[in-house]
Amino acid sequence: MGYPINVYGTVLARDQYDYRCIHLFKRGRDNPQLIRSKKDMLTLTGPFRALAVTDSMFFEVHLKIKSDDAEADQDFSKALLEHSASHHTRQPMAVQLKSCLSTVVMVYSPVAFAVEASLEVKILRGASYFNGKVTAWTTGNKNKITLYDSKVASTQTKLGTGGFVALTRPIVAVPLDEGLVLKVSHKAECFELVLQHDVGHDVEQCTLTLGSYELLVKVVWTAVDRQRRPKMWEHIGDLDVLW
Repeated sequence: MGYPINVYGTVLARDQYDYRCIHLFKRGRDNPQLIRSKKDMLTLTGPFRALAVTDSMFFEVHLKIKSDDAEADQDFSKALLEHSASHHTRQPMAVQLKSCLSTVVMVYSPVAFAVEASLEVKILRGASYFNGKVTAWTTGNKNKITLYDSKVASTQTKLGTGGFVALTRPIVAVPLDEGLVLKVSHKAECFELVLQHDVGHDVEQCTLTLGSYELLVKVVWTAVDRQRRPKMWEHIGDLDVLW
């Protein structure tokens, strides 16, 4: 398969809280992501909350390649992956999803005893759009997570109501014994800050200047709920139905 290609479809997770779809990537045929080379990564748009697992959780992948004619669109990657907590490791896990047209590498990191960091970036002074990049990682895991990149096609660069940057994904799971590193870049300038969760202080924010921008970075810390949703299953006849 040659490049460039336009990819659309879904990557989703189902965790033990309720096993409902939590989209990690979701693009329709009218809004595909342009992939220019094998070095490009899908720009994830989720999850909207931290994922919880004490036994098993599932990842579902269904990606397609857009052609000139919708009937000629092809399956790029289609897979179901189960993650078992019994094989738990704190190291990043890389899984190859092979199909006729592609080999997609999925990388994820299980996080034990995590807190959920919900992030906001607000422009206090500067243009009405943000050309830059926001990445995150933890002090114990240097694998970078892209939260916003204005260079990626279809990224909403215009600021939202109140001057907020439209992060493509605002949630990061952080181990209790580690800090969250946030890097904000604009042209040749960048700023890094380390945010640490302290018991009793669930909201942390700071102001920084980056080129012509003055930004407010805010993080809200929340405990990860590992309990199943109440009344998740309904017994109907001889079947247990997910409700």
